[in-house]
Formats: sequence, C-alpha cells, structure tokens
Amino acid sequence: MLSASGHKFGGPKGIGFLVVREGINLPSYIHGGGQEHGLRAGTENVPGIVGMGVAAKIANEKLIIHGTDLYIQGIRDHFIESIINKIPDVKLNGSLLTRLPNNINFTFKGVGANSAV
Repeated sequence: MLSASGHKFGGPKGIGFLVVREGINLPSYIHGGGQEHGLRAGTENVPGIVGMGVAAKIANEKLIIHGTDLYIQGIRDHFIESIINKIPDVKLNGSLLTRLPNNINFTFKGVGANSAV
C-alpha cells in the first residue's frame, strides 16, 4: 500500500490518497455508504481531490523539468558528509547509493532513540 497527504507536495490540507495493491483485503473503516467501492461512507471532497491532482501534476513537472531531485540529493549528500566529518561516533544508516533524495537516517553512538528527539 502507498499513502500520501496532499499538503506534503503543495496540495490542500485534509486530502490524501491510498493505493492498495490488488489482492489485499482492506476492511471498511466507516460504514454506511458505497463510496470508494464500499470501503468508506461520506461525501467525497471533490475540490480537495482536484486540488491534490493539480498539485501532484505540478510537483511532477518540477521534478522532471528542473531536476529538483538532483538539487535535493546534492544538499542531502553535503549534509551527510558534514555530519560524518564533524560529529564523532555517527553512522549513516542505509545505503547512500539507493537512498531517496530527501532521506537521511543516522545512528549516534551512546544516544538512545528517546533522548534524541
């Protein structure tokens, strides 16, 4: 499954989507109506859906046309190098080669997850 919130890529707040792979049995969350193939009840937020669709289209065009993903990847890589070179006992989690452009995850030796927040 894949879920996303519209406001994360420039769309309106309060709207999102869920993609469910064929064959996954997803039970109804809100009962009483036939929307979304019987999975939920209630009126669909048509303006929000349209706004999210337009935002997704614009975000996709920016990534493809302007190379935003390469720009963000460069910032990410610079940040990773800065942290690793300036903070002792830090480890980059995951692969640098197969990482998403906007993703960084470190482990700091001797620092527990709850105290790092």
